[in-house]
Amino acid sequence: MDFAFNELSFESAENLTDGQLLQIMDALVKLLHELKKHSSDLYILTPSTIYSSQAIQKWLNSSSVRMEHKRVMLTIRNKHSITINEEDYQGEFEIAFDEGKKNAIGCLVAYEENIPAISVASTDAWSKNEIRGYHRVDNEQEEVSVKNIYEASQVADIIEENINRKNFELRKNIYSGQDLWENRKELYPRLILCENVKEQIYRKNGKYIKQVMAKLQILNDYFASYDGKYNPNELGLDVSNESESVSQESSLKAMRLFQKPDGEKAYFFEHIKFKSGTRIHYLPCDSLKICYIGYIGIHLRTKLH
Repeated sequence: MDFAFNELSFESAENLTDGQLLQIMDALVKLLHELKKHSSDLYILTPSTIYSSQAIQKWLNSSSVRMEHKRVMLTIRNKHSITINEEDYQGEFEIAFDEGKKNAIGCLVAYEENIPAISVASTDAWSKNEIRGYHRVDNEQEEVSVKNIYEASQVADIIEENINRKNFELRKNIYSGQDLWENRKELYPRLILCENVKEQIYRKNGKYIKQVMAKLQILNDYFASYDGKYNPNELGLDVSNESESVSQESSLKAMRLFQKPDGEKAYFFEHIKFKSGTRIHYLPCDSLKICYIGYIGIHLRTKLH
C-alpha cells in the first residue's frame, strides 16, 4: 500500500519546542508502526528533503526519544521509503496560507497517484482528514483535495478503504467461475469456499457468476462484522433452512453433507435462494466468525420421488 509524506508538515515542525516535537513525532511513529503491522507491501513516496529536515534530525539526535521509536523511523527510511523524482510529475499542488502560497510536492504525488498523504500534526492545517489545494497543469487549475492521515486511529479505516477499492477493481474483472475461484480469498476474506464448489462453478460464466458474486458479497459483508450470533433476518437475502422432512430423511440429508477444508464433514442446511433456481448452501462458524460455502448450484431435491 502506498502513501506520500507531506514535507510541508515537517517544515512546520521546525519551530516547535522540544516537548511539542517529541509529542507529534511519537504520534507519527505510532502511525507508521500501525501501517507496517497491517500492510506487508508498505511504501512511502518521500520528498528528498524529509530525512534531512531540521525537525527529523533534531528528533533523531535527541536523548529524550526512545530507541525503539528511532528504530521504527530508520526502518521506514531504509526499507519503505522511495524518494520522489519530481520530474515524473508534471503538475503542481499549491496550498494557500496566511503568509502566501506554498508548493507541496508530497501532496502533488498523493493527488496524482490517488494515495493518502502522511503528515505530522505540527499545525492545525495538518491535523485534518483532508488537505485542500490547487492542482495546476500548464495553465489549467482546479481546487482538489487529498486524504490526510496523521494519527494511528485512522489506519484501520484507511486499510479497509484500500481493501474495498482493490476488491471493487478485482470484481469488475471477474467474468467466469474460474476467475471467481482463483480470486476467492481476496474477494471474500470472511468466506471459506469448500473444494467441491470449485467444480460446481468452474465452467460457469457471465450473468450467472455476477449473480453468485453479488450474494457472496452480502454474506462476506455480514460476517466481516459478525458478533458470533447468527441472525438470517439481518442478511437481507431470501434465506431458508431445510424442512424437517429433508433434514431427517437420510438420502436427502446426505445431499447437503459437504467436506470443509479441514477435512471435517458437516450438514449445510442454510441456503440462499435465487429466482433462477440456483442455491448457495452455507454454514456459519460462530467461533471463527467466518462462513463456509458448501454448495453453489441447482436446487437440491427435497423429495424422494
